[in-house]
Amino acid sequence: MARKRRPNEKSSYRPAPKVPPELADRYQVVALVIAEQISVSEGARRLGMARANFQTLVNRTKESMVTTLMPRPTGPTPRPAEEAALSDEVETLRKDNERLTQQLETMDRLLGAAGDVIRGLRQPARPRTPKTSPRRSTPSSSDDDEEPPATVSSTPPTTCPTPTGSMSAMSTVMTMREPGATWRRRARALGVGASTLRRHARRGVPGPRPSRARPPSAESASAIRGLVRQLRGLAGAASLGKSVTGVSRRQAAKLKHDELTAIERERKATARRVEVPAPGVIRGFDALETRTAEGRRWVLAAGDASVPYRTSLEVVERYDARAVATALDADFTAHGPPLVLRLDRASCHRAPPVVSLLERWRVLPLHGPPRYPRYYGQLERQNREHRAWLAAHGAYSHRDLAADCSHLRTVLNGQWRRPTLEWRTAECVWEQRGELAIDRDELRDAVADGAARRLRAGLHHDLAWRLAVENVLTNKGVLRITPKPKVLCAH
Repeated sequence: MARKRRPNEKSSYRPAPKVPPELADRYQVVALVIAEQISVSEGARRLGMARANFQTLVNRTKESMVTTLMPRPTGPTPRPAEEAALSDEVETLRKDNERLTQQLETMDRLLGAAGDVIRGLRQPARPRTPKTSPRRSTPSSSDDDEEPPATVSSTPPTTCPTPTGSMSAMSTVMTMREPGATWRRRARALGVGASTLRRHARRGVPGPRPSRARPPSAESASAIRGLVRQLRGLAGAASLGKSVTGVSRRQAAKLKHDELTAIERERKATARRVEVPAPGVIRGFDALETRTAEGRRWVLAAGDASVPYRTSLEVVERYDARAVATALDADFTAHGPPLVLRLDRASCHRAPPVVSLLERWRVLPLHGPPRYPRYYGQLERQNREHRAWLAAHGAYSHRDLAADCSHLRTVLNGQWRRPTLEWRTAECVWEQRGELAIDRDELRDAVADGAARRLRAGLHHDLAWRLAVENVLTNKGVLRITPKPKVLCAH
């Protein structure tokens, strides 16, 4: 049974070609050759053609027949790629238009319901009754016709019942389940927070009303602030509100936020500020892990502690002592060795290859406290910039990562003008640095003596060495620590 052609579907039928009379004999010869009734040589001789040309003509005819007889996929003819892409884009825009129209209609209904709520919660203005005096009696009037004077109450009503219409409108807003009526949109229409609206919905309350809570008293606010300081900000606003009578959760949250801000400002005011006034004194070193097409790679970053100048960004396959020693050796050779190298407490930073390298270059190692990354603040901030730069690129290969790290170092050192450097680049300040007139052997001996004295006082080896390095650099004038920590003396 033949398949019915769908509307707008083109027919694939083609009628027999009309053969002109002057080509009828030639057409008949080609047909006889294809039907193998005569040979190719005989057909070429009859048409007066070369055998190769006639053979090519026959082969083209057979190729066209084979192509036509090849099975084709059933169904409608596929559309061109451009037409299909345009059609998909039109369908996507149509769906977006329907969604936005639906959201707009939902917001109109929300705003209408919110208007009903506001009109219902708003107390109507009391009509002002004019003060009137008793009318004088006239001869034509009697006592029964006189009306008593209007009296005005001076005390307003103590309660104001909520209108039923506002409750129903509020319930309508809270129970909406239409597409697009999210908690945030419903709360925005009512002028409250989304969490407040959800909390009232869970409790089954008709809806939030305008807050008329009185501000907490000075004693209650002081008690909340004291709890925040005692608990170091760990307790939530709900717990603080339950701990002190007369303080709501929202008020407790505001007091907690203000107190935490005050605590942070006090911490910053009393914290020590470490300043390295000259470049070349302290250099930081750290590793930054990243992913490439070949697997994990590490970027070994070295930068000055006084100027945000990256001295080297080396990409390595393995983060071990040998790679660290090689990177540091190349960095010291290219930019000169610093007085102090500040490293974290990774095991590869304290391995024999790194220790022997620092002794050969006469550089003092400085390791910070355990699990205290703020000790390496300058380089940590630079690594944050490195991560943002690499994340903007996407996937890397090992070669591309090494090339981009070199470009990163060149651009950030030479193109970024910073206000902390009087709108100069880090490269400009680094090139203008002077020579440090400090004897490295004398510096190392002074640090060793200071560490030995602190060891005899009972301090740990790492802490004694760290304090000795800071003390010697401060005495040399190449490190400033303000304000200085208080020294507690035993009496």
